[in-house]
Amino acid sequence: MGKLKILVILILSMLIFSCGKSHPKLRIGLNADYPPFEYIQDQVLTGLDVEMSSKLAEFLGYEIEFVKMEFDELIPALLNEKIDLAVSAITINHQRLQIIDFSIPYFSADQSLIASEDKNMKIEALEDISDYTIGFQSGTTGEYFLQYNMVETGILPWENLTAFDNNNQAISALINNQIDLLIMDDSAAKAFAKIKPLKIVHLIKTDEQYGIAMRKDYSLKNDINEALTQIINSNYWTTLVTKYLGN
Repeated sequence: MGKLKILVILILSMLIFSCGKSHPKLRIGLNADYPPFEYIQDQVLTGLDVEMSSKLAEFLGYEIEFVKMEFDELIPALLNEKIDLAVSAITINHQRLQIIDFSIPYFSADQSLIASEDKNMKIEALEDISDYTIGFQSGTTGEYFLQYNMVETGILPWENLTAFDNNNQAISALINNQIDLLIMDDSAAKAFAKIKPLKIVHLIKTDEQYGIAMRKDYSLKNDINEALTQIINSNYWTTLVTKYLGN
């Protein structure tokens, strides 16, 4: 009888432990000042990437923890295993693929040059910006574009460029006339132009693609790609993109 009681207790303990056991957790890094993909609204983290990440974790059966940091800290945090994934409108490019891996693409973007609303400037070709001062967020493809397509080709001197840790700093400098122009992804440029006294003065076609960043040989890569494929081919995705980017 004693052995039976012990067995019953063990079984009940296992059931209780199983019921109370939490799901594994995904730590997702992002830079939370990049509307419409990740930003703070009414003290709540929101955006297309935020909702997509939550849906992805739901598909995978994981809990989620968002870790906010500067954009140029995301890849080092991945490599140092401080986060599991980085989902922050990150463009898949050759430089990044040397050290990290990506999911399938989930969004396409170009670059835009933005200026203060009261600035009277006409930019028809990139050569027209040679005399302007231009800001960029460190670690972004906007920085890469300026370096490889403008500075190294002799169109723009490096001294005309200013790096910023985040977009809030960069936009503040732009509005306060510390720089003439700011380069950023077109979707974010449109979002900022709606809420700040800014305007887009030139679109640069770069045909970039965003992906979920992860370490090389990450064990969940195939599962992430399968879940992401289902998400972006669903009505949910159409609704989500319309919610944050309109038609």
